[in-house]
Amino acid sequence: MSDTNKFMQIPATLLLDLAPIKLKVEEWRVLMVIISDVYNDGEGCGGMDAELGNFVKKTGISKPHVCRALSALEEMGFIQRVKYRGGKTICFNPDKNTWEV
Repeated sequence: MSDTNKFMQIPATLLLDLAPIKLKVEEWRVLMVIISDVYNDGEGCGGMDAELGNFVKKTGISKPHVCRALSALEEMGFIQRVKYRGGKTICFNPDKNTWEV
């Protein structure tokens, strides 16, 4: 089965928590890539590589817009950038009580 035909289990409660939140289009697109990577891997922190090129490739958004979207999502508490020995990864924060929207 190809990756494009693969299904992942994203909790319905998470989708319902996100539905009423007003984000810019670029922020939504970047957030959906992060969430899909997190739930595709089945890990809490997702291991989403923080390389901008990955986001540009997956979203079709230019680097400056990806940077702004990541910064905004981090400021609102949706994501956290975590440094490790080999670089950076991005973790999704599913706790809606900590989101600042």
